[in-house]
Amino acid sequence: MSNSILMELYHGRKDPNQDMDDWGTIGPVLLVEGVTVTYGGNLRIKFTGQEDWEFLHEFMHDDMFYYDGVYYGDFSFCSEGIFAAIHGPQVIPVLFWPQKSKHKELTNGN
Repeated sequence: MSNSILMELYHGRKDPNQDMDDWGTIGPVLLVEGVTVTYGGNLRIKFTGQEDWEFLHEFMHDDMFYYDGVYYGDFSFCSEGIFAAIHGPQVIPVLFWPQKSKHKELTNGN
């Protein structure tokens, strides 16, 4: 069994202002090497294949995680084994691509 951590994105919508009356879209499952929290407020993620630890807030729009054109209201972290027990083997985790995220860079040109 692998020691990988997975980040599951769900409760997605294309418009962050959409009034949700259902669970929305299910997003990708991202491979993660580590998660760290400093003083309970600064969460950083080491995505598999990326050189640097990333601050979670860099990928947030209000209270949603932005990735590949979708705003996700929920995300969770778990081991590959737990994930497979819940969802089965049909979902294949993928590498995180920073250029698909960082909402501020994409919308403000910064």
